[in-house]
Amino acid sequence: MSRIRIAGAAALAAAGALGLLAQPASAAAPEISQIPRADLVNAKLMIPPVLGWGQECSSGKLTFTNGTFLAGPNAQPIELGTPVYANLDSDVRLETALPVSCGRGDKKVTQVIALDRNADKAISYRGMVVGAQQDIATVVSIAPGRDNQGIDARVADYVPAGPKDQVQPHQQTRTYVWNLNKIIQRGGPTAFAARDEATDLGVTATRVAGKKFTVTVTNHGKTTAPHQMVFVYGMRAEADNADAMMGCDHPELGTLCEHDLGLAAGASITFNFEVKSVPATMKSALVRVASSAGRPIDTNINDNETTFAVK
Repeated sequence: MSRIRIAGAAALAAAGALGLLAQPASAAAPEISQIPRADLVNAKLMIPPVLGWGQECSSGKLTFTNGTFLAGPNAQPIELGTPVYANLDSDVRLETALPVSCGRGDKKVTQVIALDRNADKAISYRGMVVGAQQDIATVVSIAPGRDNQGIDARVADYVPAGPKDQVQPHQQTRTYVWNLNKIIQRGGPTAFAARDEATDLGVTATRVAGKKFTVTVTNHGKTTAPHQMVFVYGMRAEADNADAMMGCDHPELGTLCEHDLGLAAGASITFNFEVKSVPATMKSALVRVASSAGRPIDTNINDNETTFAVK
């Protein structure tokens, strides 16, 4: 797992126009309903999935211990950051915006969720403010917007794999508010500039017969993709065309194989796998492709994952 780096997508057009938030009718000081971090670090919270990270990042209703949730010894930890308080909607209360990160060391992706208290004073999940979506790879930091209206999020288009990574993230500040029944972007840039080093990988997987299945990686980009990693979750498998692979490792969550011969623009390569072991209850497997550390980022992470029937 230590070699996996998830690159953010860049240069995608942001969908939809910017929305406007109605201003409070009263000029009274906001009612502070903020949730202290002490009330969050051991709470059960709804955590949204991280786009592009598949099953590496736990999601759903998770119970935290001292601000951390860990599904297993080799799983990626889910950690709570420092909450920020601002008026996300048009009432007079300050809601809680909470950063939630997944990953270890430098290879972390952070999303921000909105929380409030319901009529019973219990913690209530309002939705995701901003996270790994469209052209955003991670959230660097957050702060209350002007006059406590909305959340200003510093976002990046890339998650560096470490201090030796040659690709550095681009950053922007974007403002998010609650509008009608969803959280929208109200201010700031809506897209990152295109990168010369960008690529665009896609993946498909098919069960052939018995314990055999194929994984096809396609380079939809305009330049050669020098290095790709294929991860098959939940099972132990081996690739029989080993000459095209650097080799396969078997971390706790499945099988990780690397292709290091370069994949030309528009080209595809198919790997033939044989299942060595799989849980008896497993009906389908998740497959993901990613570029490796220090390599081009992926401009479209929406086609980096697929599934195939195990039985």
